[in-house]
Amino acid sequence: MDVNGAGLIERPITFGYDFRMRCDGCGRASTLSGIDYLRLNDETGALMDCDHCGASIHFGPLTADIRDQDDPALDDSMVNRLGSV
Repeated sequence: MDVNGAGLIERPITFGYDFRMRCDGCGRASTLSGIDYLRLNDETGALMDCDHCGASIHFGPLTADIRDQDDPALDDSMVNRLGSV
């Protein structure tokens, strides 16, 4: 992220990112690659192992977690400074 002359934080728009899915067993989030998510053919195959406890996570919108806990967009006081490049 860069700050421009007007003080706005410029962030690139990209869809090349991984997902984080929360485990019902231990409550922690595991990483799922964007490629693996896109390769999903049907909902019955939406299973992954938890990185922390080994339980099976049935991934999708209901188990999706925040990708970046440090994202400035999560801070209400920063939202008016965000822009895109």
